[in-house]
Amino acid sequence: GSEMCIRDRLRTVVITAHRRPQAELILNNLRRLGISWSLLIAHRGLGPLAWTMAARHRERFSGLIVVDCGHPRVADAAGTVVDPHCPPVVADTTALVSDNTDITVARASGQYVHGQFRLAKLAKRTDDRVAQLVTEIVLHTHS
Repeated sequence: GSEMCIRDRLRTVVITAHRRPQAELILNNLRRLGISWSLLIAHRGLGPLAWTMAARHRERFSGLIVVDCGHPRVADAAGTVVDPHCPPVVADTTALVSDNTDITVARASGQYVHGQFRLAKLAKRTDDRVAQLVTEIVLHTHS
């Protein structure tokens, strides 16, 4: 018999916050790059956009990892709700929280996740934080 070996390619697409990206532009760029399904990872400023994209385009994202950002329907520490109409995310989601963020916001975000929801405090040292984020990426990629 013959065996077929399929190799997954891991590619990283970085979208920076300084250009104020729009969801449709990001989706078009992913299509243009031939990426039909991916893990979405966002940090602080792009967090609300990531939550919204994962919720509204569930066929495009296998999971979501957010760092220091709660679901847009959850009031932040200042009491601001970014998007009261953002749907729940139907994908495994991890919320990583540093000392700079109110953990109750991240914990409350779990009610808007219809999948596995993990909440983890980020390590204090930068090297440990990078290792922790990489571990979450591997866990989401292989689950």
